[in-house]
Amino acid sequence: MSNGALDAPWPKTRRLMAALEAWFEAGDEDLTPLWAALADEHRPADSDLPDTGIGLERERWLSPAFIRGDDYGTRASTVLLIDAEGHGQIHERRFGPQGAANGQSHVIF
Repeated sequence: MSNGALDAPWPKTRRLMAALEAWFEAGDEDLTPLWAALADEHRPADSDLPDTGIGLERERWLSPAFIRGDDYGTRASTVLLIDAEGHGQIHERRFGPQGAANGQSHVIF
């Protein structure tokens, strides 16, 4: 999920979905591949960027899954795991300006 339209085929959303699918198919409980996908700063080609009306330069800046900035950028990456019985875990990493690590949490429910 991103902060754009839920069904928008954004390049970053497609990359994250592929990483999630690969992690799920691997059957490994290690969250490292998911954290790597959420920290991805890959910028797609201009031709692959959506036109949301904010201009190409801003589209480029907002195109990675992980956005660095002083006033705007990724402030949290969250992994939510829920099993078939409804038990779950929330893992979250928090970030300050420019993506500086700012703590993490893990909750089991």
